[in-house]
Amino acid sequence: MIDLTNRAPLNLNLGISKSDLLIGVLAIVFMEIIHLMQNTYKMRDWIRSKPGLLRWSIYYAAVLAILLLGVNQDKRFIYFQF
Repeated sequence: MIDLTNRAPLNLNLGISKSDLLIGVLAIVFMEIIHLMQNTYKMRDWIRSKPGLLRWSIYYAAVLAILLLGVNQDKRFIYFQF
């Protein structure tokens, strides 16, 4: 018979921090929401139909997300080695 009472705790160390994992999960959820919206609306028309303040807030949020969540390390591009 299998003894399930003395099991070791499940350790899911993925090699990333909890904050990086959270950002990854939230990014996937955000992409899925955008994908569902793209199936329902034409995104350009949807954004253009919004008031100017909301529209520019979306633009600034997108640029800010790229700047803050982007990788800003001085590494060689991987394909330069080939």
